[in-house]
Amino acid sequence: DYPNLEVIISDDASTDGTFEIIENVVSNYNGPHKVIVNRNNKNMGVIEHINFVVFNLINTQYFILQAGDDISLSNRVSEIMKVFINEKPSSICPNAIKIDEHNNEYGQFIKDNTILERKRYLKDFLIQGSNAFGASMAYDIEIFRFFGQIPLTVRNEDFILNARASLLNGMKFHNKNLIKYRIHEESLSLRIYADDKYFKKIQLLLQVFKNRKNN
Repeated sequence: DYPNLEVIISDDASTDGTFEIIENVVSNYNGPHKVIVNRNNKNMGVIEHINFVVFNLINTQYFILQAGDDISLSNRVSEIMKVFINEKPSSICPNAIKIDEHNNEYGQFIKDNTILERKRYLKDFLIQGSNAFGASMAYDIEIFRFFGQIPLTVRNEDFILNARASLLNGMKFHNKNLIKYRIHEESLSLRIYADDKYFKKIQLLLQVFKNRKNN
């Protein structure tokens, strides 16, 4: 429902027929928005692909990420743009409805409303962590202009981009559910974290910290 929208669909050298589906859908699109389609010659992976799209395809001040298996609600862009215009944060994280592989809804992703109240800067980020999730994120392109590309050693973009946002104009949560976020056993992020021994150590340390704080 946003009038000035540019849609970029970028396929990371998929081999399962995804690009053919993209071509078919786009060829039959006759809506008002500009649509750019890209297909990588080789599979880049999440981080290199994001770097490529940001520095080669995006022509706008603000951009919203969309994972291939999630569903944006029709008011997602307009609601996010209201926050960018009125509060001017460097990143925005709307809330989401969780869905499984069969599109069944099973709750809201962020349940703690206290983290949705205000902008978060570096101090908040260091004390409370990010609490943001990449599937829902929107960013000001200035994050990339100021800090440059994401290092390819990074596994997921959301933590580092929101850390960078906290050093600029802050990160803002949005209390409205603006996407349907697909979570199931085959989710890419779940597989990454499940195999990441360092992430498991961090989880253990955080749990120890919380237990000591509660005691």
